[in-house]
Amino acid sequence: MPEVKAGPKAFHPEIFRAYDIRGLYPQELDENAAALIAAGFAEYLRRRGSGRRVLIGRDVRWSSQELGEALKERLCALGAEVVDIGLATTPMFTFAMHEARADFGFMVTASHNPVSYNGFKLYEKTRTLSEKSGLGEIRELAARGEFGILSERRGSFEKKDFLESYVKFLLSQVRLPKKITAVFDAGGGAVAMVLPELLKKEKNIQATLLFKDLDPALARRHPDPLAPGASEFACESVLSYKAEVGFVFDADGNLYLQTGNKYGKCDLSVGGHVRKGESYEDAAKREMLEEIGLTVPIQLVSTFFPTDARLNHFWTIYTANAP
Repeated sequence: MPEVKAGPKAFHPEIFRAYDIRGLYPQELDENAAALIAAGFAEYLRRRGSGRRVLIGRDVRWSSQELGEALKERLCALGAEVVDIGLATTPMFTFAMHEARADFGFMVTASHNPVSYNGFKLYEKTRTLSEKSGLGEIRELAARGEFGILSERRGSFEKKDFLESYVKFLLSQVRLPKKITAVFDAGGGAVAMVLPELLKKEKNIQATLLFKDLDPALARRHPDPLAPGASEFACESVLSYKAEVGFVFDADGNLYLQTGNKYGKCDLSVGGHVRKGESYEDAAKREMLEEIGLTVPIQLVSTFFPTDARLNHFWTIYTANAP
């Protein structure tokens, strides 16, 4: 493994955001920075004394595999028990955290950001770490070079595939009583791995899949469904195929834009973790308040039409965390 050198050129504290780690690759976040963060994370684990089983997953970006490998190597060297689930959506990763009984997790993704970015979402069990609940401490440990050894012996490494069990879980949650025509725009992201397996088994969805091939360059369209022009392909297809509903997913599958064919026009609404009228940053603040027990009034974000209410529920479950 490459030598880890702590220093201003290797580590940019500003990549730590309120609810994740995110920066330009490789200018702000590269394999060396990933190793530094993993080492600070190991010290965080050592201080907590609450387990050393760490799950690693990644989105489709071309840089995600390299960053994931850097995390794995450093964590194993420091004594962690690493489980690599490979390519995953963020909801699938959270499901795997639950199923694998993992103590902590790294999801390698920059979510809706362009391919020039990458980052990490950190988890304790199925709870996302934030500035107030771990991320800030990990940032300070990595910046100061305080790196923990979890075991005197090298840790373990194994690969696990959760796609089949995740699809089975999704299908167990809801059944559509009638056929529905729908358009799904995977945008070449990780959802493109899940959708074909899901739709093979859900016979009541007559589906049109857009950008269904995995694209590490995310060049098909902007990975943010809310970006100008990102939903045009899905809207055109909804109207062209006279579909009742369409979904446009971001790169890691935890945010989608729902399109509906209403009176021959494309009607849009937001789904996933960001609610209607919220910015991503506002959503993060709301989730942080909810984590400490302050309930924020819930506003339904999707437009429900009589024919697609159950399908919307299906995809609300898709983007939800595991039970």
